[in-house]
Amino acid sequence: MADPAKGFKITAGRFSARSSVGLQTVSGLEFEPELVLFLINSLTAPGLGTNADLGVGAMSAADQVYHAVSHTPKIGGTAYRHSRHDDTKAIGLIQSGASPSVLCAAELDSMLSDGFRLDWTTADGQARLIDFLAFSGLQNLKITQIQAPTSTGSQAYTGIGFQPTGVLFLSSLKGSDPPFTSAGAGFMYGHMFDFPASGARGVSVSTLAPKEGYGSPNQVGEAGGYPIVSPDGYGNLADRASYSSFDADGFTLNWSDVDGNETRYTAICFQSGPHIGGVVPTPTVTGEVENFADRPYRGLVHAFLNVYRWTEGAVHSGESSIGIGFFDLGPQVQHMRWFGFDGDNARQSLSNIALESHDVATGAVNLAGEVVSATNISAIVDYTVVESEEKFWQVTLFDSNLPIYAGISASSSVAGALTRGRGLIGTISAAAQVSGRLRIDGPTKGIGGGVFIPKGEGTGGKVIKG
Repeated sequence: MADPAKGFKITAGRFSARSSVGLQTVSGLEFEPELVLFLINSLTAPGLGTNADLGVGAMSAADQVYHAVSHTPKIGGTAYRHSRHDDTKAIGLIQSGASPSVLCAAELDSMLSDGFRLDWTTADGQARLIDFLAFSGLQNLKITQIQAPTSTGSQAYTGIGFQPTGVLFLSSLKGSDPPFTSAGAGFMYGHMFDFPASGARGVSVSTLAPKEGYGSPNQVGEAGGYPIVSPDGYGNLADRASYSSFDADGFTLNWSDVDGNETRYTAICFQSGPHIGGVVPTPTVTGEVENFADRPYRGLVHAFLNVYRWTEGAVHSGESSIGIGFFDLGPQVQHMRWFGFDGDNARQSLSNIALESHDVATGAVNLAGEVVSATNISAIVDYTVVESEEKFWQVTLFDSNLPIYAGISASSSVAGALTRGRGLIGTISAAAQVSGRLRIDGPTKGIGGGVFIPKGEGTGGKVIKG
């Protein structure tokens, strides 16, 4: 694992997948990744599609895994639903149908000093867009698999090798050993973190394609609640587990509900830099909303988020949807994947904004929000479309040691305080404007001193550390 003295780093990005089998290099990062998370769906450009599919993957130098889900609308009276769990590849996508198939899949070839190299072992000629979130400076990391027990109660999971500060959970909601493709489009994402400021421990979101004649439940655990929740497709809970403790060699969950099927869950365990998180309500009127302003952190310029449509802490039958995305307040990246389905319809979207959900039947936008700026302790989201009923999304913000990439104009280049949104991100020296370059001196952690080149000067507003 990397030297912790080098600092925790995290950044988000996007690339087009290779359309044929073979090696693909993704470079340009400011560090060698230790953990990379991936998002993919079948779209090759931002927009709305009439199928519902998603692939979520993770890879380290030692381990890799992806979970994929696919749901097609009723065609000739049949709605096809499938999911896949593969612990031999880092990213992949499946196509549901009478004969389900893997559309594309890639495994890790190698980590690079400024990125990573993938080996596409399956491809179908489509250059789909892939979003990624890359981490470095993790003190410890392990990608492993756990099983739900057959009875309720406390269950310790050991063999991790360290005491985590965070665990991400993924599941295709099946009890089979991977790799497998199975009927029934199930997917779950959850997480639990050691949030010393907020005390929040776990939240999760899950969905399972409805059994014929039934709606699909979509459950979210509230802050301090459930990092693992899975439905059964009939509007009921299958598994549910709450955070109990982070232990010296792993973690302990308290299972309040189990269905006896020993469902497999991927657990991405790590020790990271400072982070905060929790459950955030969406507004019911448009405009800017500032979140986490009371948290005592500085330089929270990078983030990972998940958004969902339904009410906090409830099981719902009927239309079900999940959104998951990455945003990075450094290079001003915000990418969102959403999919939803009911008994007859299925839709998906790929967006260049932070938050988005749609009506499954019509595709109309129900919720949209863009990260417009950031203070040194919070994220600000500008909601342009909202629903009359308050919804919730879960978010985790990380404090990174990378420089900020701010998007201000050259007209801001005057000596004095440099602000972005509502927060001070540094001060500009008296010799500020020299061919579009600005000298920025702290104080925000993750910036330090450096030369700032505003957007429009050919560098995208990069702070070059001095």
